[in-house]
Amino acid sequence: MSVSRVPRSVFSSWIGTRWVLMIAWAVPRGRGRAWPRRDTGSHRGVYSPSRPLVLFTLMGLVTSLAISSSLVPLAAPASAATPPAAVSAATAATVTTPGGLTSLTPSRLLDTRVGLGATTLAPVGTAHLQVTGRGGVPASGVSAVVLNLTATAPTKAGYATVYGDGTALPGVSSLNFVAGQTVANLVIAPVGADGKVALYNGSVGTVQLLADVSGYFLPGAPTLAGAFGSLTPSRLLDTRVGLGATTLAPVGTAHLQVTGRGGVPASGVSAVVLNLTATAPTKAGYATVYGDGTALPGVSSLNFVAGQTVANLVIAPVGADGKVALYNGSVGTVQLLADVSGYFTDTANPSAATITNFSATGQQVTKFDTDGNGIDAHDGDLEYFAGTYHLYGTSYSCGYQLEITGSPFCGFKSYSSVDLVNWTDDGFLFDGSTLAWQASCAPPHYGCYRPHVLYNASTGKYVLWINSYDSASGYHVLTAVTPSGPFTEAPQPVLADMGTPGTYVNGDFTLFQDDDGTAYINYSFINVPTPVGQANHILRVQKLNSSYTSGVVGAVTSPGASRAEALSLVKKDSTYYMIYGPDCAYCGGTNTLYKSATAVLGTWSAPQVLNTNSCGGQPSFVSKLPTAAGGWTYAYGSDLWHTLAGVSVVRNQALANYYWTPLSVSGANIQPFTCSNTVAIDKAGSATGHPNLPANLDQSSGSANYRSRSDISSSLSRAQSFTAGRSGTLTSISVATFQQGGTNAALSLSIYSAGPNGAPTGSSLYTDSVPASSIGWSPTTLVAAPNIAVSAGAGYVIVMATSSTTGSYGWEVSDDNPYTGGSALYQNAGGAWTTEPTADLNFFTTVT
Repeated sequence: MSVSRVPRSVFSSWIGTRWVLMIAWAVPRGRGRAWPRRDTGSHRGVYSPSRPLVLFTLMGLVTSLAISSSLVPLAAPASAATPPAAVSAATAATVTTPGGLTSLTPSRLLDTRVGLGATTLAPVGTAHLQVTGRGGVPASGVSAVVLNLTATAPTKAGYATVYGDGTALPGVSSLNFVAGQTVANLVIAPVGADGKVALYNGSVGTVQLLADVSGYFLPGAPTLAGAFGSLTPSRLLDTRVGLGATTLAPVGTAHLQVTGRGGVPASGVSAVVLNLTATAPTKAGYATVYGDGTALPGVSSLNFVAGQTVANLVIAPVGADGKVALYNGSVGTVQLLADVSGYFTDTANPSAATITNFSATGQQVTKFDTDGNGIDAHDGDLEYFAGTYHLYGTSYSCGYQLEITGSPFCGFKSYSSVDLVNWTDDGFLFDGSTLAWQASCAPPHYGCYRPHVLYNASTGKYVLWINSYDSASGYHVLTAVTPSGPFTEAPQPVLADMGTPGTYVNGDFTLFQDDDGTAYINYSFINVPTPVGQANHILRVQKLNSSYTSGVVGAVTSPGASRAEALSLVKKDSTYYMIYGPDCAYCGGTNTLYKSATAVLGTWSAPQVLNTNSCGGQPSFVSKLPTAAGGWTYAYGSDLWHTLAGVSVVRNQALANYYWTPLSVSGANIQPFTCSNTVAIDKAGSATGHPNLPANLDQSSGSANYRSRSDISSSLSRAQSFTAGRSGTLTSISVATFQQGGTNAALSLSIYSAGPNGAPTGSSLYTDSVPASSIGWSPTTLVAAPNIAVSAGAGYVIVMATSSTTGSYGWEVSDDNPYTGGSALYQNAGGAWTTEPTADLNFFTTVT
């Protein structure tokens, strides 16, 4: 075997690229070789009579992965009619952390001897094994599975490689064998878009393969300290050519710099994953990899005999100097090679943003801007311009309701961020309160939606398109010199499908900019009323002119779908992807589908399902965003509408949030995704924003994991108790509130002293009356200035009440008990106050 074909494992990008990991176990340093043990009918393992087996916990995300129990012995061959029954398993503990590992009770998915999963692998043959939906592995949203792979009865020497089905065969091996050998290894196998792994027989003979699943990984970039960061394999050491070090002398040590090389960060790294290869040893011995500057451990990472070429995967601790040490435990010389394929962090990853979509109980959480107001931007787009993320969306805070005459058009808002978490309100893209815009977008018109922006480098303009139902094209186009506006209107665009203003012409759309700067609009031709025998909501893609303000005549195609809307169009390498959902106004829980093509105006594939319910929403955008590593991430967003339950139901879309997650894109496929409470999205850099906290802040409940509830009315009041942290003047109190349903009385905000149970006692120390007209439909920070004296350690209560008999006022509540100096309370009309000890309303106070 040549060194170029030595067995090695593969780590490449965790998201969007396929990877395989083989765990390496250490054997006693003093032995100089692995001692074989043969279990009855089982494969060979590594045995230490003086040292217990060390079980690694991968990524620190689970207590343990029961590797020892996953090494299921080879059973006696059964008949094909009676395959092993153990193909289902119970999940030990489901993990929702992006990139996290969930361990499973081991379950056999493959035994080619009996036809379970596949049959005997022919010379250089490949088996395609279904892994999702089997053995406790979810049916979708899985990036990789943990498999114990066993080869038995090979007729020739060779190797097996496990990789993502539908992807290119990597030039590496997962398991090596010789004729007649039974041998096993643990692999972490990437899962293809079809839910399968491929198993390649790199031998000119036949071989039987067995695979037992014992865990699976969720997609997403890890952000927690101790998490794993994958890398495209990169060679850091080759002593044969002097890369990193020279030939290791007998009992010699090399000191290899690993941080800042091969994609490993320059700091914040606790360990690296190295594929270690020994070749041309002149004597039998072993190699040990350990943290430079620490004591040489009494174990070996790799054992060899004279003249052997052998490889193993090691997880090597990194010394304080950013190096690992490699010791030659031999009385002869040896050449060592090391390829880095990943690292573990000792701090949170500064180049990944953690996005919270739902609380631990699966409830939608409110996303606040840096001023503590709910983000009021729905059914829009996410873009990255000149080092800053920009979120565009339709505003609903003024009380807009679909087809409810009398409700106003609120306009379009934009927010900016450097980290995808802390968003600054940049205001409205243009003044939508004018009579002209109200005439275009307010009921009885169907409304104006889905702002999308592109930057045109040739004109230096940002170009905004919005969907409306008052023009022949169904759209308005506006331009600005900054990404947040103000935008001014350009002439009406002309597209392949035009109609009568005020009718249903064209609907949902997206804008797409190709690598050469050419822009396209991907839209839904509504075609309503639909002529007999024709379809509606037909997909179109049309090229835009050089200013991005109108269509190019004749440069249009139909991708072959109808009843479609909620569109996105992105490109990776030479493949285009169109993501969309079924047409359904304000619907949540619809499919997310996608098509692919090799030419944007070419032939598009049949649709495939990415997610069956869009995580409770409807597709909104897929954005191609740069990463700090110089690559791209594909961020998916869905709108979590307050669905159309009937005309009598108040539909406050200002409370309808969104779900975000990264997508794994490879070749012509996008991997289906599951819905997670939190996800991680790779950022363009390590910059971090922060909330705008007030001066002299005294008490605060924070802003994480809050949900919206609306029930403050003439029959129910809400309150929050708190303990003053210092004596002085209570200069301000703040609560996040909103209204819906048309309240007919003001909201009162009062301060009381707190009784023994935290309930209000005595007379009001301060009361303010806030008119309904001053409170929007989106959660907004309401600040009052009591200017009353408070004493450190004393208890006080903020009370919100109203005499309104219509509609209600809302509040933001967390069930995580984020504030320990008080709690939420409620009071039914005329009743006693009831304390909710684990709940807190969103608030803060300042004291001078």
